[in-house]
Amino acid sequence: MLSLMGKETTDVDQTAIWSLRRWRNRHKNPDPARVLEKLSKALEKKLKRSLKTILNLTEGFDSILAFQLSLDLLCNARLEIEKALKRRDLITGDVAIALLDDEIAKIQRLIKSGQFTHSPRALQNAISQASQLFCAKQHIKNQCAIVTRPALIETQTPVEPGSVTPKQLPLSTGDTGRRMIIHSSVLVQLNQSLFPAERMIVAAGISAGGDIAVGGIYDVTGEASQAGVKADANLLGRALIAMETTETYFALWIHSHPGQGKNATHPSSIDLNQEEDWLKDYSPNLVNAIMVRDRFIRFWGKSIETNRVTIEVVGSGVQKIEPNIYKLN
Repeated sequence: MLSLMGKETTDVDQTAIWSLRRWRNRHKNPDPARVLEKLSKALEKKLKRSLKTILNLTEGFDSILAFQLSLDLLCNARLEIEKALKRRDLITGDVAIALLDDEIAKIQRLIKSGQFTHSPRALQNAISQASQLFCAKQHIKNQCAIVTRPALIETQTPVEPGSVTPKQLPLSTGDTGRRMIIHSSVLVQLNQSLFPAERMIVAAGISAGGDIAVGGIYDVTGEASQAGVKADANLLGRALIAMETTETYFALWIHSHPGQGKNATHPSSIDLNQEEDWLKDYSPNLVNAIMVRDRFIRFWGKSIETNRVTIEVVGSGVQKIEPNIYKLN
């Protein structure tokens, strides 16, 4: 009962997109220090907003600690940039790029270490920060005409949204015996975005200490009706490119069904065929889910049937009905 893409949900973090729009116009005279100044101000605003949020968090202790760690990263990155700006006369394009690469690498190491496994909020915060730093780096590269090593060894034409089919995008690897950890706040967000039925969302995953943590989500609803939903190829392409940019992968595919109750969450023959298509091109660890209006959600797919992936929902406000079936309170 489906296909892919439509408007991007307003719940998706738009920080990287905002940053790229803000910095997209080139200056006649390259000024990497100016780019770093703008980045520092943007990070400062984000930090202030996040510090207000943390005072109202009621999540588990580990989740709050992970979110605090993500804010520490944010604060440290800004302070490193401000420290460099004290010697503005020494900031060349190469120096600025090296600084940004170093900060991006710190974020990537922490994400891959599993520090944010139990906090999708912290993971999303870290990924958003990495994307913001990445956008600043690209702006400096364009200003100063600097070609970095990945561009020098690139052998393929850069992918533009809609210019290729999703099958031509990079594939992800699949390991065995992994937990996919999903916070209940992600399920609430999905419930707010998937109705009226039928709508479709894809979610990014990242390896976190041997587990799979769910990060950004992308609304890919195309032509939709009560009879089914089709994916928009251009929007799917944009989502996959965003995942590639942030070093995540296509981990979770969710759509809504009409009807109510857990029995309405069974996959249709069309759903099963769609999964077959996904598995030809993407990770064998792909997990699928179907949600209905009365807040039941079923996780299903070959990765679950073969125990490649097990589902663990953490956080409050959700109850486990039976294996792989949950209901939001």
